[in-house]
Amino acid sequence: MIRADIETEIAPIVGSEEQASDLISYIDERSDKDDGMMEINIFGKSIEQLVEEGINAKIANLSGESQAKLQNSMKKIVNDSNGGMICIII
Repeated sequence: MIRADIETEIAPIVGSEEQASDLISYIDERSDKDDGMMEINIFGKSIEQLVEEGINAKIANLSGESQAKLQNSMKKIVNDSNGGMICIII
């Protein structure tokens, strides 16, 4: 199991500052009541779906060559590692 901290953001376009404040208040209220923030529905999608779309968009932006290099590096780390230090420079 490998963990990667990939950042994404939800940047809904709202009209005024008041509307943005209302959206934040809505999220705060719902996150206390529901099963957590990820299940809150905004603009017809849950926050979880919006985050997944953001991450998938980042992954899709990786070139085929970059994906192949990353795959080869992971293969070497998993198969050939003997406990030494491995450095990946991107």
